[in-house]
Amino acid sequence: HGLAQLVPIGLACIYSLPMSSSRMTPDVLLEVCREHGGYEIPALNDQLYLHFRGFARIENLDAFVNLKALWLESNGLQKLENLDALTKLRCLYVQQNLISRIENIRSLKSLIILDISQNRIAKLENIACLPCLETLNASKNTLSDAESIFELAGCKSLVTADLSHNQLDGDDILEAIAAAPALTSFKITGNPVMSTSQFRKKMICRMPRLVYVDRPVFEAERLAAEAWGQGGAEAELKARVDFKESKRLEAQEEQRQFREWKAAKIAERINSQETNGASKTSMVAPPVPVPESEGSSGREVNVSKLAHGFWASNATREAENSPRPNADGSLDVASFRASSYTPEPCGHEELNGGLPLPPPPQTSSHSATKGHSEGSALPVASESDRQLADSTDFNELD
Repeated sequence: HGLAQLVPIGLACIYSLPMSSSRMTPDVLLEVCREHGGYEIPALNDQLYLHFRGFARIENLDAFVNLKALWLESNGLQKLENLDALTKLRCLYVQQNLISRIENIRSLKSLIILDISQNRIAKLENIACLPCLETLNASKNTLSDAESIFELAGCKSLVTADLSHNQLDGDDILEAIAAAPALTSFKITGNPVMSTSQFRKKMICRMPRLVYVDRPVFEAERLAAEAWGQGGAEAELKARVDFKESKRLEAQEEQRQFREWKAAKIAERINSQETNGASKTSMVAPPVPVPESEGSSGREVNVSKLAHGFWASNATREAENSPRPNADGSLDVASFRASSYTPEPCGHEELNGGLPLPPPPQTSSHSATKGHSEGSALPVASESDRQLADSTDFNELD
């Protein structure tokens, strides 16, 4: 846009800014589409970024019939115009311009968001004809009284409004805002009306549906404000105490329910484990009898009976052989000697089905040595071999 030219006049200085000659021509619009990854065919674009371009007028947008969002902030626009073709537009951003009136937007029946902040708007008008409008940002304008925001009463779908940093003042401001039928959230900070005594409490009492007034409105604050509106400060204090007590009782009830639920789950798990254990026990197969061998009587080997008999005899033997004190109360050294032990028969016949075991095989008088199989006899030397061994001098062999 050119650099500012500094012109000194005595001790004062003024800035002379040349007017921008940028126009919203078809070629410029095509270049903008290319720059932001759009399409060269205007009807295929659903977004158009025309912010910070220095445009003085809105023009040549008739071909963009499918636009959903249009950014026009921070230009030199003085008027809303030439928007009739944008019937599918949902978001219009025209903040930070020089607009003084809201006009020529009746065709925007699909508009949901309108940002007209930081302009020169002195009165809200022509927005009640927008059936889908849900969000309005009119902050930092020149709205001054209840009449300037009277149009809010006709906005049936308006949910959120930002009226902060205007010049709104007067006792009827509250009624003008409360007239919006669907409004649940708004900002009004930075206006002279905020100096009104108990303004926030009055707004909450007047609009029970509010969830945000410059900050969130929580349940405790709502109950206190409603009590204040009915009975003053004492009723407000009582409402706060009752709310805290109700929350405490609610927490206790939740803890009790949790303990009951936990106990029920533990009992359910125990019953499930017992049921599973019983089913597993019933599914255990009966013991398989040992197959009969040749010469056996068909009786099963009772191994557990043999083991119990062995350990019982050991326990009795240890009790009998334990050292005992003499008449003087001392223990003799001889009492610690290991007594001779003769093993008792452990019922080997039962291992053979009740029949006596066969006798062990006979071996020679010489014990088996390493390298020979168990049970085999060593060869016996003859008399001539012994005489030869006696007459041999083993030193000469070395």
